Amino acid sequence: MAPTAVLLLLVPIAVGAQTPIVVPPPIIAPPGPPAAAMTPRPVAPPVVVDRPATVITCDANGCWASDGVRLNRVAPQLLAPTGACIPQAGQPQCP
Repeated sequence: MAPTAVLLLLVPIAVGAQTPIVVPPPIIAPPGPPAAAMTPRPVAPPVVVDRPATVITCDANGCWASDGVRLNRVAPQLLAPTGACIPQAGQPQCP
């Protein structure tokens, strides 16, 4: 055990004064074992964002999209197997 020291405050003693105050040294306990580790949360799967198909090439009857779908030309529109395509920012957006 480490040697202990006692702090003694010396105060001038006047007639009728109290006795000096004795202050014990602070007691510092060593750190205990680490707390139990928390189990990590499972990692969420990455978010999959479907990218719209882009028009690769066109001919007189329609166009081919980057996903291999044929877009048939019907009057001024392109028609995909799932419905009519809507032009947005120069590219057709098909349902």
